[in-house]
Amino acid sequence: VRMEVDAQQARLSRREITRAALAHSRIVLVPDLATAFAVSNEYAPEHLILEIRDPRAWLPRVTSAGSVFLGAW
Repeated sequence: VRMEVDAQQARLSRREITRAALAHSRIVLVPDLATAFAVSNEYAPEHLILEIRDPRAWLPRVTSAGSVFLGAW
């Protein structure tokens, strides 16, 4: 993810704006989806995107999020 963000950022005309916006962002590595859901529920994001295989099956594990988006679109 980090390499792709860097690659896309290098091609943007507004790269300084995106650099500033991402300056306080973090990447959190977890060993599995169950841990990812535990971390997400602690963080309680305003927007949570479940772009995973069968997102509806995992939806009951979401306990703290402002809005949840399922799938790629």
